[in-house]
Amino acid sequence: MPSTDERLTALETSEKAIYKELDEIKQEQKDQRQLIVVVEQIATKTNLIADKVNKIDERITEVEKEPARQFKKYKETIITSIITLIIGAIVGGLIALILK
Repeated sequence: MPSTDERLTALETSEKAIYKELDEIKQEQKDQRQLIVVVEQIATKTNLIADKVNKIDERITEVEKEPARQFKKYKETIITSIITLIIGAIVGGLIALILK
């Protein structure tokens, strides 16, 4: 059976090991808290970037639609001009027939 001194020495050694482990756990907790803060900051910045990308995407979509709008406008103008020309020719021909 171990003597009291041996048992006391073993307990002191165990106590030191426990305190060392406790200090390591405290440090790990501190590191984890810092990591959580950094992850939260990254998440916030990521959301801001996503919002900016969405706004840029909307603007690009509008810019891409503009040539189609212009083409439609020109197409309507050309069709209107052709119809006006045809109607003018018909009316001119009818007037010419009437005046003969």
